[in-house]
Amino acid sequence: MKKWLWDSMNTMTKLYESHLLPVCEKYDLTKAELDILLFFANNPQYDRAVDVIEVRKVAKSHVSVSVKSLLEKGYLKGIYEEDNARDVHLKVMKKADGILKDGRAAQEHFQKTLFHGLSKEQIEVMKQNIDQMMTNAKEYYEGNR
Repeated sequence: MKKWLWDSMNTMTKLYESHLLPVCEKYDLTKAELDILLFFANNPQYDRAVDVIEVRKVAKSHVSVSVKSLLEKGYLKGIYEEDNARDVHLKVMKKADGILKDGRAAQEHFQKTLFHGLSKEQIEVMKQNIDQMMTNAKEYYEGNR
């Protein structure tokens, strides 16, 4: 892999984590717990642990531990379907509102920091390039390349 690409991904990941760390510390959450809460709050079309695993490509064990902890802390509630007790739908509880407010503010600050000095046009070109790279990756995994 091109060193600049690898270094860029690592630097952006560290920058993102540094923005979320104060929120984790304030609310005594792990990074994984905060990521999962933000995932469900920012993506209401998803409401199952398996969605986090599939969409975010997070290890099942990490999701399982974090979801269990969030349920115990009262930030998530499990809702079971009558005909399928194994399929748990997760709902973010009002108790998590402060966490979500601070977490979203941290995400917004991360974006502003990352895109500082870039024009809307430059950001749009970058988005198109990343979209193409993601299409290439998906096609590879689906056996189309």
